[in-house]
Amino acid sequence: MRALGYTSREAAFLTHVARHSGYFVRRQFLEWIGRQQGQTVVDFTERLVSRRHATMHTFCRTTHVYHLSAKPLFEGLDAGPSLRRRRPAVSIKARLMALDVIALRPEVTFLATEAERLAWCDVVGLRRECVPRRTIRAAVHLEGPRYFPDGALIGGQQDVSGPVLVCAYIDDGPPSTLGFQSYLRRYARLLTAPPKARLIHGSLSARSANAAVGAVRQAFDLDALQDVNGTSTDVGTVRDYFHLRRAYEAQDWTALDTAKLDRFRVFRLRFKMVLDALYARWAREGDAALSSTAAPRLDTIVLPHSYAAIEARRRRS
Repeated sequence: MRALGYTSREAAFLTHVARHSGYFVRRQFLEWIGRQQGQTVVDFTERLVSRRHATMHTFCRTTHVYHLSAKPLFEGLDAGPSLRRRRPAVSIKARLMALDVIALRPEVTFLATEAERLAWCDVVGLRRECVPRRTIRAAVHLEGPRYFPDGALIGGQQDVSGPVLVCAYIDDGPPSTLGFQSYLRRYARLLTAPPKARLIHGSLSARSANAAVGAVRQAFDLDALQDVNGTSTDVGTVRDYFHLRRAYEAQDWTALDTAKLDRFRVFRLRFKMVLDALYARWAREGDAALSSTAAPRLDTIVLPHSYAAIEARRRRS
């Protein structure tokens, strides 16, 4: 970055953006260098655009978003081409929010590449089968798994008790927990497997933060076992459902007579996806998972900034 003509603090900021977002606004650069509005940020952004290292996108006439798009900015970072690719407004808002969440948690080292994340999983003692992954298939052969394929924020932290795995979810949508619940299902094994895990939920309202607390309790806390109607249920019923579900998913028809199949269908309608996170843990640990909880620590962040201009573009599109 410095070889391209940027100062040390400008280069550090560009490296930070290239690794975690690809997009930034002037406010974020000013917060990074500890300055107020002035000519410094104007000169920096104009230099980026004039050298074609970034493009500027205007929202609602006054909000300028800068997209790092030049290949030289990403060389040597192992960040891949995805952060250079132009995104629709629905993704830009989430990427800007991600930068703000990272800035508010300086004690966490956020990891940008698959190699960095897997190396930290090794430090924490996390097995590969617990990491979310997707198999990548080439035209003629199988390439292998891609870990953390959804681009979620993953970080590491050292505290007094040892290494901690940090997972961050950016809630950039309406006040609904559906997206967060889906995230908890995908990351259930990862969040409950390490000796210590921390979960960060970044949103724009206290309502969304409170809903996230309820979603985590529902997914991991045995004291809050509920069905789709919010009705509490007992551990014995949940254990029965899990045993039937495992037999059904394994297509073990010798263990499922007509009565058991009927009971499983009733359970499936009653619970749907509510207990998926706990089921993933039970599949790994057995009935011991039903005797104690291993919910990750939840840290909710309500961002103080406005993204209204980008949100307006997203609604129109």
